[in-house]
Amino acid sequence: MFDQNEDDLFSPEVAASDESPLLALMETVVLVPMISAYTAYAYRAFLRKIDPEDGYS
Repeated sequence: MFDQNEDDLFSPEVAASDESPLLALMETVVLVPMISAYTAYAYRAFLRKIDPEDGYS
């Protein structure tokens, strides 16, 4: 069926497109700051709602 060895993982048929690393970079540039901002917001929102004197019970 294939002209090449079936175990050849460097075959052009299984290679990712050239745009894949660029897309991953763009997603990282957008998503990491969004996740960091939400984490900071949630931390600040819940920081005032707990009383350190209560502890775990």
